[in-house]
Amino acid sequence: MNSFNYYVGDVIILEYDPNESKVVFKKKGTEESHTIEFEAKEDDELYLCGLFYYNNDEIEYTGYDEE
Repeated sequence: MNSFNYYVGDVIILEYDPNESKVVFKKKGTEESHTIEFEAKEDDELYLCGLFYYNNDEIEYTGYDEE
């Protein structure tokens, strides 16, 4: 799986497209992005999750910000 590095203070924008069955991660202020396509069945429940590598890693949900 390919991705890009996230650092302290980075803002990652997540775009979910249920019609195309894909999630796009974009690093704000850059051209970097990563797309994950998936196969979902009707009525599947989807959950957002994050993987932490270090004890003090954290994620802050800032809500929807239309740009």
